[in-house]
Amino acid sequence: MIFESHAHYEDPAYDDDREELLKKIHSGLVEAIVDVGATLESSRKSRELADTHDYIYSAVGIHPEEIKDFGIPGRMVAEEINGRSCTSFYPFEYPQAADGNCGRVLRELKDLASDDRVVAIGEIGLDYYWVKDDKARAAQRFFFEKQLELARELDLPVIVHSREAAEDTMCIMHNACEKGTRAVIHAYSYSVEQARAYIDMGCYLGVGGVVTFKNSRKLARVVEEIPLERILTETDCPYLAPEPFRGMRNDSGYLPYIVKRIAEIKGCTEFRVMETTRKNGYDFFRIKPQRKRNG
Repeated sequence: MIFESHAHYEDPAYDDDREELLKKIHSGLVEAIVDVGATLESSRKSRELADTHDYIYSAVGIHPEEIKDFGIPGRMVAEEINGRSCTSFYPFEYPQAADGNCGRVLRELKDLASDDRVVAIGEIGLDYYWVKDDKARAAQRFFFEKQLELARELDLPVIVHSREAAEDTMCIMHNACEKGTRAVIHAYSYSVEQARAYIDMGCYLGVGGVVTFKNSRKLARVVEEIPLERILTETDCPYLAPEPFRGMRNDSGYLPYIVKRIAEIKGCTEFRVMETTRKNGYDFFRIKPQRKRNG
């Protein structure tokens, strides 16, 4: 059986067929799913999914691209970054303290995460790909650290998003792990050397559909070099569908394609990948394993 460590079934992409799709997925090889919030609203919906499906667990948190959810003053800016049009939130000031609206949002996240069905804080982290503004990047770091503090307070692991922010993420996570934070670096995309550093810090790495892409040599080398015991299988659905479904809506039913590619890289059986990463998922999120019953 397969453990899905990162999905977004609260996403509007599933509004037309969510229940039918989840039933189909769970009737196959997928035994457990962690549904991951990215905004305050999607975190609420993730908790609702976990409350109504015994094989779904929830993670709540605010993604670095969604820091406007903390209620800080700022504006949406339309611009062209990396040759593509985008809209980003730029705060008016550097963050100072977690009070006012920010404090209210952190309190709601704490309330959401105080339920047994919530097994992590996430996804949280840094994303500098679209954001070039210094105040916006500083705000990402500020709220990343505030949510790390919340996770430590609640004794929950964190699901970390990091894109084009390798140095800052490593620095923050090094300090957090020294304080006892348990983390998975979701959709890992950095070097083998940094992967080893994260493993030495006690972290797990999330591996998803990108590992099946023809241009994923760097990630393939990471998978080859790190212990299977430190890999979590994930889809990040509805995004990042594996080959041969790249560009289509993703779902956890495609996890066997990811398992197969990991097995090819590691030179082991698909069964070993499924069983090891299944155990990794239950261990990392501190969920008691329950074999799926047929019929």
